Amino acid sequence: MQIINDPDLSKDEMYELHRQLMKNQERIAIQALVAAKKSLFLAEKNKLDSRLEGLANELQSFTATSLPASLEAGFEGQAAQAAKSYLGGLARPSFSNPIQEV
Repeated sequence: MQIINDPDLSKDEMYELHRQLMKNQERIAIQALVAAKKSLFLAEKNKLDSRLEGLANELQSFTATSLPASLEAGFEGQAAQAAKSYLGGLARPSFSNPIQEV
């Protein structure tokens, strides 16, 4: 890189070197901002992944145990048994995270 204070440079050349230096500094600053935002999004994604996992487990537990127990009082005989077996056989829900990695 040339030194801006070089006496052999014209005023226009010094201006152009200064402009290029400023552009490079701006590019570096923008790259740092983008990297910081990416890391924030990744942290938010990881936090949401664990939250969605917990909610899926909670919902599965509710549909497999709590809900059939609550419905037992309202149903009798085969209807109660059918509701219990149906709710117990529901698959664990799978929630997708709306935050995608870039």
